[in-house]
Amino acid sequence: MTGPVKVPKDRTAHASIRGYCYQFDRTILEILEADAETDVLVEGLEDVDLLDPNQKTVAAVQVKYWASKKYATPRSIHEPIELMLKAYVSGAKHSFILHAHFGLESHPPARFTVDDLVACLTPSRSTKRQKELGKPLLTYTREELSGFAERLTIRVGPDFDTQNTLVRISLAKHLSATEQDVNDLYYAAALSHIQALAMNPNIKNRRIRRSDFLTLINNKEALYTRWHSQTVSADDYATALARRLKDQKMLRPTKRKAIIVTVSSNEDDVKRLACSLAETEYGPGKIHTTKPWTLIVDGSEDQVRQIKLAVIRNGISINDGYESFEFQPHIFDTPPVINRRSGGDIIKLASYAIRIISFASFCEFVKNGYRFDQIMSVKGLEDDLCRTGSTNPPIFYQGLSAAHIQKVIGGSSNGRK
Repeated sequence: MTGPVKVPKDRTAHASIRGYCYQFDRTILEILEADAETDVLVEGLEDVDLLDPNQKTVAAVQVKYWASKKYATPRSIHEPIELMLKAYVSGAKHSFILHAHFGLESHPPARFTVDDLVACLTPSRSTKRQKELGKPLLTYTREELSGFAERLTIRVGPDFDTQNTLVRISLAKHLSATEQDVNDLYYAAALSHIQALAMNPNIKNRRIRRSDFLTLINNKEALYTRWHSQTVSADDYATALARRLKDQKMLRPTKRKAIIVTVSSNEDDVKRLACSLAETEYGPGKIHTTKPWTLIVDGSEDQVRQIKLAVIRNGISINDGYESFEFQPHIFDTPPVINRRSGGDIIKLASYAIRIISFASFCEFVKNGYRFDQIMSVKGLEDDLCRTGSTNPPIFYQGLSAAHIQKVIGGSSNGRK
């Protein structure tokens, strides 16, 4: 499987960013490899905690990515070991796992003996600093060290790219997805959800099970996140999203579909999108059960007007519910009158080819009890209203231009009649 995550070339940030991503990849694998009844706590006692059904910690995993480090002696890894030992002595009786990658060839033991722990905790050079601080070299009994050693496992992690590939393979397996869809859609979505879990201030909300995690990744919210921008281009993402929507038949021609776009500096792209929806997705040559698209424009009055004018100037009839005078929801909801070729199933003429309204009129339309079969909308733009106005769960998107949306819709319909 291809396409490991990209990282900045800035050397000062390179190691820390890779370490950050390495930990997230390991967290994804811990979730996917956990039992169905196991809760995974992100950023708990350690980087990743595994909890039993009673919410008792079974194992705590600390992840380290040492790109330029070599394991030479037990002292090489004293920092994470000291932290875990301190937790054990304070009462934590679960298993402790150090998952560490060493950039230089290393062969640390999988388990430490008591003597290994003593060597790990004892500075190899002058103890002047400890004397100045009034700290003894070793403050733990052999009984404490023995108990901790029984619970400690040292696991050598694969290199960055190898582990990243393992993550993608595991996602493909659990989602029954193709390699391409994992690379373009699901991997970045997984990273985004892991980051959200890690940053949640409420520890109860940082817990998740494998089934819930997979549901989050595989939902209908088509967000183009900053993780997508680092792992795949917007063009490739749009292509993958179109393929996914087509496979799931979410934008079938017979559905009453609406797309909400925000207009900023992309007015010309929105005009092209509107014309494409009218000419390519509906009209003469399509099966008579095909429904015209609705374009909802989040923009100024003048921007909405200019987009309508661009469509009309292309010889395309529209239905806007007379919103320039006073919006009439029932007129806007009226389907187009069509003539069929030779009385058959193919559209010859239609009274209009697309419906175009402002976002304000859309809100009024939904509040009057009208609904669409499927809504695509910018994430964060009256999400609850979109859910109310969509019979099927809305498809939320973020970070995609009108040109990319045109590609998504065109690719998902694939020119179907």
